[in-house]
Amino acid sequence: MLLSSCIVLPRQEMVFNQDCGYLVKKMTLTSEYIDIVDSCHSEDCIALLIIGGVIGTTSLLISGSITIIANVIYWMERKAEC
Repeated sequence: MLLSSCIVLPRQEMVFNQDCGYLVKKMTLTSEYIDIVDSCHSEDCIALLIIGGVIGTTSLLISGSITIIANVIYWMERKAEC
């Protein structure tokens, strides 16, 4: 059995702002799959599934917080410049 988990990462993009006429920064979330183990035949599988869930949830919370904070800062910069 192949066990995998999903992690969430923040990514910075440059987007053209129609109102101001220039490129602005924007953070988005991307997901990546990671393989935990190739073969699992014992009770260790349960532990690995739990660890995978914890890693995925933690990465979502941290990356989501980073993305929200960064987008608020970028929005404040746009309001000051445009």
